[in-house]
Amino acid sequence: RVILNIQTHQAQRLIRGRRGREGIPAILGLIGFAERLKILWQGACQEDPYAHWWLLKVDQSLKQVRQCIKEPHESLKRILEQECALEVSSATSTKPQQVVLQFANPYAFLGAQMLAEFDRLICTHLTLVHIGLEVSPALTQGISACERKIRSAFLVPQGYHFLDIDVVAVTQRTKHAQSAIERMGKVPEEILRGELKAPLAPKRNRKTQQHTVSDPETDRVPTPEKPVEPDFD
Repeated sequence: RVILNIQTHQAQRLIRGRRGREGIPAILGLIGFAERLKILWQGACQEDPYAHWWLLKVDQSLKQVRQCIKEPHESLKRILEQECALEVSSATSTKPQQVVLQFANPYAFLGAQMLAEFDRLICTHLTLVHIGLEVSPALTQGISACERKIRSAFLVPQGYHFLDIDVVAVTQRTKHAQSAIERMGKVPEEILRGELKAPLAPKRNRKTQQHTVSDPETDRVPTPEKPVEPDFD
């Protein structure tokens, strides 16, 4: 059992995102990211080189954003350690949101981990402001930029299209492989040769013949125990 506890409004609204409406674009949250990853993971299990390519993009994007979160968080903690003589507990919410996570692939969990780290960053920032410690405008802007980068990372899997192809199909330039090139570009040779994969990519299973690899009991989209409607207005 894995639980995601989110304290801040800024992070809570990135759990479920926002539906688009006239004049207001949709925002993909963690749940939508995990849902789209199921399709991507399925393709990687079937040795679709495009799925492996996109899984590598997901891996790189999550690492980059988590580093962007880590840097301002370390700066905030240094300010707290160097300029505060008080014993201070980090800010928490009176209404935290708790989500039970039931994912079947590690990258969905890493997306949740990224969101939890962002939540801690916001809590630390709020703590410093509350006790009167000065945070530079540049650092504040860096913190605000993290939310935009998380949204961008959640969008990465949407660039992948499942076309039921594998390395052989791409090599033979089948009709579906040609469609993949038109939609997603030409897959890098090192991906095609199997020399470059995401660190947590699924292991090849030659015995698996089914096209659907998702387990409905373990790959459900998580539902908040206490649903909270996000408000972006």
